[in-house]
Amino acid sequence: MTELKVLHESTVQPEEIDALGHMNVRYYMTRVAQANRAMLAELGIQDGSGKAIRRLDTYTRFHREQFAGATLLTLGGLIADAGSDESQAINGYFEIRNPDNNQVAASFILRSCLIDVSNQQVLDINATSAKTDLTREYSVRVPEYGMPRSLSLNDPARISLEELEAVVGDDPTPGMMSGRRKNVVYADDCDSDGRLREEVDLMFVLHRPTTGEENEPGGPPVMRDSEGRRYSWAMIETR
Repeated sequence: MTELKVLHESTVQPEEIDALGHMNVRYYMTRVAQANRAMLAELGIQDGSGKAIRRLDTYTRFHREQFAGATLLTLGGLIADAGSDESQAINGYFEIRNPDNNQVAASFILRSCLIDVSNQQVLDINATSAKTDLTREYSVRVPEYGMPRSLSLNDPARISLEELEAVVGDDPTPGMMSGRRKNVVYADDCDSDGRLREEVDLMFVLHRPTTGEENEPGGPPVMRDSEGRRYSWAMIETR
């Protein structure tokens, strides 16, 4: 096993700050998506010639909020998964760290695959990457603090649309994610094949400000209780 490798470096931009005053969760995912692709490219796995990388599963654990001007390093490596077919998927562990205080901002466990763009079928990764020496060089273990707090990493249950429709109400709950929503996927949300880019989560498309709200900061809404005190909510872990 080796140390995590630095794959991406960035500075938190003012436009990445949301209504709570810290970097919004979507920009953590943007950074780790770029780091994941950089690592896979080193292994010879990348888009091109009718092939595209797709992320199958993402677990995120948030540790420390980050603010405008902070320098962030995204580090990562390959991990083994006994329940995963190594010819069909590749698994990675990543961390976003603030080097100024050596704190972990967020950690991620990702599973990616390579697909045939024409039919969306998963391709044999081993046939694409023959860099087994680099695979060993990138091998790491997930530290205890990177493991889930309460979520399971087991295969999720399959739920039909009919089952969801029976329990999801028609009207969105103000300030929350419940209920039915609709919005528009823009051209710049998509990749060169016209599909939603993997770092653009549908949640953020659905909650994107509408006309007249463009200048409002994104992120969770800031609400007030009966005594006028401001409060909101923040994500701890997601999958």
